[in-house]
Amino acid sequence: MNSVEDIKNRDLFSEIERRANNLSLNGNKHPFKWHQSVKGLIPPATVEARRQALSALSVDEYVAAVLDPAEAVSRPSARAITNLFKGHIHNEFQLGPLYSVEISLEH
Repeated sequence: MNSVEDIKNRDLFSEIERRANNLSLNGNKHPFKWHQSVKGLIPPATVEARRQALSALSVDEYVAAVLDPAEAVSRPSARAITNLFKGHIHNEFQLGPLYSVEISLEH
């Protein structure tokens, strides 16, 4: 029999998969609306320039520029990064490599 937590986990993964499948890499479609309210992190022109530069790379260059750094042992975990923020954690969830946190940031 499925526990309530198993059902919640399955629902969370289903929602993440649905949103990821709806994500378009050409910048026309965004499954998450919060990106519209966070201004000033990286200018859209900078993001577009980086996207174009990455799309021009060969497979080996792309792996060296994107995948190798993402898989580096020295890369800090999401939990380590969120621990650097000042704020109150409302909800925290971890299931294998998936880590999710709801935090009210103090500024």
